[in-house]
Order: sequence, then structure tokens, then C-alpha cells
Amino acid sequence: MKLTIKQKMLLAAGALVSGSAMADVSAAATAFSTQWATDVALVGGAMITGAFLALGYKWVKGMIFS
Repeated sequence: MKLTIKQKMLLAAGALVSGSAMADVSAAATAFSTQWATDVALVGGAMITGAFLALGYKWVKGMIFS
């Protein structure tokens, strides 16, 4: 069976990646997803709070000037 250069490179790269390196990647991915979820919740909460403040402002302005 004759391997192409791409297949040989993939085999060599696979041999270089150790189990500990994969564990490090997994830990980094877990940390990233946890931080991302926290940040998304914070930004979403800020947007919802801003929307409620804007609605309240428009309501008070309408009550005063109409």
C-alpha cells in the first residue's frame, strides 16, 4: 500500500501527539467553555437590563409629556 505525502504527514503528527497533550487540550477547552458561558450570561443580563431601563425611560417620558 502506497501512502501519499499527506497521509504520511498525518501519521507522523498523530504519533507526536501524546495522551498528556490531549489532556491539556481537553482541560483548556473545558476552561474556555466555562468562561464563555459565564461571559455570555453576563452580557445577556446587561442587555436585558438595558432594555428594561429603556422601556421604563420611554414610559416615564410618555407619562410626563403626554
